[in-house]
Amino acid sequence: MILTYAIMAVVGCLWLCRMIAEERVIFRRTYLDLPIALFVISQLISTVTSIHPYTSFFGYYTRFHGGLLSILTYVLLYYAVTSNVPRTQVPRLLLSTCLAAIGVSLYAIPEHFGRSPSCLLITGGQEFDVACWVQDVKNRVFGPFGQPNWLAAYAITIIPVTVALSIGSWNQLKAWQKSLYIVCSSGLFLTLIFTRSRSGLLGLAVAGGLFIAGLMGLWLKKRFNLSAVIAPLGITAVLFLTSMGIFGTISTPSLSQLLTPSSSAPAESAESLENPEIPAEAAPVVNRLDEGGTQSSEIRQIVWSGAVEVAKRYPLFGSGVETFAYSYYQDRPAVHNLVSEWDFLYNKAHNEFLNYLATTGIVGLSTYCLLLGWFLYKGIRLVFCEQHSAQTQLLVLGLITGVIALTVSNALGFSTVMVTILLFLYFALLELLRKPETKVVDTKTANKTQELQGTQYFGLSLTGIVALYSLWSILTMWTSDHAYAHGKLLLRSGQTTMGLDQLEMAIVQSPSEALYYDELGSTYAALAVEYANQNEATIAGQLAQAAILNSDKALELNPRHLNFHKTRARIFITLAQLRPEWLQNAAEALQTALALAPTDAKVMYNLALVQSALGDETTGFETLKKSIELKPNYESARAELAKYYETVGQPALAAEQYRYILEYITPSNQLIQQKLQQLEASQSGSLNQ
Repeated sequence: MILTYAIMAVVGCLWLCRMIAEERVIFRRTYLDLPIALFVISQLISTVTSIHPYTSFFGYYTRFHGGLLSILTYVLLYYAVTSNVPRTQVPRLLLSTCLAAIGVSLYAIPEHFGRSPSCLLITGGQEFDVACWVQDVKNRVFGPFGQPNWLAAYAITIIPVTVALSIGSWNQLKAWQKSLYIVCSSGLFLTLIFTRSRSGLLGLAVAGGLFIAGLMGLWLKKRFNLSAVIAPLGITAVLFLTSMGIFGTISTPSLSQLLTPSSSAPAESAESLENPEIPAEAAPVVNRLDEGGTQSSEIRQIVWSGAVEVAKRYPLFGSGVETFAYSYYQDRPAVHNLVSEWDFLYNKAHNEFLNYLATTGIVGLSTYCLLLGWFLYKGIRLVFCEQHSAQTQLLVLGLITGVIALTVSNALGFSTVMVTILLFLYFALLELLRKPETKVVDTKTANKTQELQGTQYFGLSLTGIVALYSLWSILTMWTSDHAYAHGKLLLRSGQTTMGLDQLEMAIVQSPSEALYYDELGSTYAALAVEYANQNEATIAGQLAQAAILNSDKALELNPRHLNFHKTRARIFITLAQLRPEWLQNAAEALQTALALAPTDAKVMYNLALVQSALGDETTGFETLKKSIELKPNYESARAELAKYYETVGQPALAAEQYRYILEYITPSNQLIQQKLQQLEASQSGSLNQ
């Protein structure tokens, strides 16, 4: 996203310089003017009324995409293309997109065979394997993207366009160009197979069916000769089917599996992460929303129901652009505690439409749907109701089905930077293709010399200064983020002094980012205890105060982030080793967190522990029972409850909790087995006496 900001700063500068040099406003009215204006206004209002406007403007930290600033950037890029790129340059835009997609495929496909270019780069060319990844990239590739579903969304958005280009003769393409598009679409399809993305395959299946239907419609209208497209279309189909036959898909077996059903172990192994019956030792808990499968759909339904509840709370303009990570937990369904990812942070609704509904309300969702719908309406009219060349109509058919594929994928996930750039590029391409190229002639400009005037030099200089300032601000965003990430790595590796320096540098560069203060406060608290243990009371006291001040600052900047309140509680629990009365502050922080997330069983559990530590065992006991009501399979809470029952002399109730853990949660827990045996032996001894 930061790179996109930088590109837009350069493009915007050049655009303004062109207007200054030509002494005219260069802005092309388009078919999307009204939908875009309504969409931007809705996002602006949602940002102003947001529960946290800073997040709504810049986007949720580490993602950034989706915030108002990113939306304005995409819109400006759209108008930069429509206002400055002539129709004759469309083939070059498409060719560059195709070449980039081939590069992505060449980066991603080797991962399936245990060869990751990323590892080659990280190790300086020493190791060409997949050992540098924690993720199972052989099972689900993601190449230069951050996640398999994101790569799949990118692939399915481009495939229909490259197929359309390969079967048409756009600007009299040469044979090598058509071959290039066939290679591109086939490479992307193979990449899609290796991502094992259900949403991607579903999106492409829907788009493919509509593309074929549209193709048949154009043929029935005699817009092209079927014999002219049968060869490239047939080659593409054969390559697709061959890829499916050799490697299979997540929904269909490979040819070898069909011929030798008994040797299906590799396929079962590939899906082991999604099999709920595999024991925990064989399949560690992963994010099912990223992995897909039946359990994924169940989790999505829970998150979606929470998103609907958020929309009910903020019906018109939502909780604020990109604030789902804050508003969801206010209405998070209690059943979310029962899934394996119950303590994950969800900053998206994993459905683009429900995400817009929750964060920007009915108005935001309506304008977003209007934007997509108006593009599809104008595109369909161009293909079937207007007089254009067959090549143009085929290309627009590819653009339409590419957007439909992306929309289907986004309905089961969420958009990312690259696919949103493609989306707005497709919007712009349709505008360029709708009308014949016209050359604007300004008589005033045509009759004057090329020499610039003093006011123009001043305007160009001012534009350059603004552009440089913008690039410097964008670079500062990147360097502060880099310092923050580097600081965390240094702290984890034990290089405390250097790590603190990096975190403090991040704060100096971006003093409004609450996350930096949150991390720094947590680090200071841990250091305070270390110095106290070394009898450095003065330094320990100073660090403790610094920890509290940084936590105060984090919450001043962002009081809606649940994690910051959890961090504050941890800070005071840690510092209570120096001053026990700080446990009360921890309890207050957890109470505030519980107000933001009333169904969070972990917050409830920790509050119970703190209340008991403060001597209020009765309240702690009641809070502990509430955490178990929210999450019946909460092993730690049940073990703590059993301990409480033992303390108050109710061994039968304690044994009941231990048995529940062994029967329904972790049957192999040897520690719990020992405690139960000791408890039963003690009870048996008492009865014998």
